[in-house]
Amino acid sequence: MRKGSEEPTAQKMVDVTVVGGGPVGLFAVFYAGLRGCSTRVIERLPNLGGQCGNIYPEKVIFDVAGIPAIPGADLTKALARQMLQFDPHVITGAEVEEIEELAPGGPFRIHTKNDIFPTRRVILTLGLGAFTPRRLTHIERLDELEGLGLIYFVKDMKEVTGKRVLVVGGGDSAVDWAMEAHERKAEVTLIHRSDVFQAHEGNLARLIHADVDVKTFHEITALLGEKRITGARILDNRNGSEESVDFDTVVVAIGFLHNLELVRGWGISVVGNSIPVNHRMETNVAGVFAAGDIVIHPSKMKLIATGAAEAAVAANAAADEIVPSLRHLYNVAGDRYLGKRLSDVAARVERGEL
Repeated sequence: MRKGSEEPTAQKMVDVTVVGGGPVGLFAVFYAGLRGCSTRVIERLPNLGGQCGNIYPEKVIFDVAGIPAIPGADLTKALARQMLQFDPHVITGAEVEEIEELAPGGPFRIHTKNDIFPTRRVILTLGLGAFTPRRLTHIERLDELEGLGLIYFVKDMKEVTGKRVLVVGGGDSAVDWAMEAHERKAEVTLIHRSDVFQAHEGNLARLIHADVDVKTFHEITALLGEKRITGARILDNRNGSEESVDFDTVVVAIGFLHNLELVRGWGISVVGNSIPVNHRMETNVAGVFAAGDIVIHPSKMKLIATGAAEAAVAANAAADEIVPSLRHLYNVAGDRYLGKRLSDVAARVERGEL
């Protein structure tokens, strides 16, 4: 029994439904449409774009082929325009509660609170899944000062532009926010509890060349200020000494807490915080594919560029199963060009499918 007094409404059947409307999901919808599939995208946030468009829209992205640098919001708008040319069914503000397998390998019914969405194939592009930012736990008045100088996502660059900014963390997000603030004329300090960073070496090189005060083996112990943050207490964990430093903004970027229990409930195998996939980006459930940060495989790299490639592989695999007469141009081994019969393509054009 689902929540709510009304029964969910059954929607039309489509070939491919993509669950997750971030950059990788939008490209998956586009590529499935390019292969002649009818498509749908379901995004739990109010707007398309996932984290990239909703949580840090002004963060500049550098790992998109052919684009030297682009803000997250601009990238997702471009991907949405690319996707919309194939007239997908777009659903936002709806969380998937269940993926029901009607037969081995599909079709499926995707259940949300208010609707049932029939689909022949499913592609999961869930990013980090259901997540919350990892918060500092040992400091007083955290809840009181959140949003008053203490932030976990820089949604508005006015929070850091020309300010005195403390960034806490040692991953790519922390380095990215430090560089974003630096480029907006902020006075930036980055602290990390060790000297080992979980960040790309290219990112670290940018940080080293920039005028950013990097303090390794340092931790934050207290936030200063009454009605909003005016500074922080910083501990040198090598010798126990502390100092008070004035800051206008404290950006905490120490990772995320993931929850993939819902995905496990759909019958999808989960290892750690990831979904294992094969060379076709298929999960353990035939007909259900996955791509992007949520997946793991032997050559995995968590980049938008590689996520887009995985989305194309998943969309191709799904399309090949739905329309066997229009299989992808190459055989599975990738060493023989298969081609397509003109008559098969013409028949689909006549039916209005292409």
